[in-house]
Amino acid sequence: RIDDRLDSTRSELADTRQRQKGALARLQEIDSERTALQGELDRLTTELDAAEAMLADAEQAVRSTQAEIDVNTAELTQTRTDLERQKDQVRARARATFMYGSVNYPEAVLDIDTANELGASLQYMRSLVSADQDQAQQIATLERKYEAAITRLEQLRRAQDEARTRRARERNRIADLVEQRQQVAARLRGQAAEHGAVLAGLEGDERRYG
Repeated sequence: RIDDRLDSTRSELADTRQRQKGALARLQEIDSERTALQGELDRLTTELDAAEAMLADAEQAVRSTQAEIDVNTAELTQTRTDLERQKDQVRARARATFMYGSVNYPEAVLDIDTANELGASLQYMRSLVSADQDQAQQIATLERKYEAAITRLEQLRRAQDEARTRRARERNRIADLVEQRQQVAARLRGQAAEHGAVLAGLEGDERRYG
């Protein structure tokens, strides 16, 4: 019967309009969710860029401190060699036999017979004293340099440990941010697919009843 068909059509049309109303509301929700997700994605991208920059700085700090450690270690080795050489010279001087035996200066002066010998001996002894003083000063300078090099090396190693800690922290942070961004991007793709499906349903209804 015609009346029955009309009633069925009216009922179907009412259902369609209710469905369209729900679909339009869902589209608005999807748009709002997509906007929020895009904002979250942008935030994560900004944080990721900052983390990658900090990682690059940490990598550079590790490399630069390692280079300085290498230079400082070489200088420390050379200073140690120079210091040992100076000490060896002093020990050799202490063992050496000079013209006055153990260089007992008062006895040496008493053993001199002529003024010329006295002058020459005094000049020689003064040169020995001056040489000893110079060598002692060189040793003291080298020891200070050696101690300073050790202190600097310890500082560099601590700085390198801190740089490596920062590097590990930023690497972990980057991995976490990448994972979060992938999750948000996947949700965005899901929202886009749902948006397309809802819109296609509305367009189908429009073609059918429009």
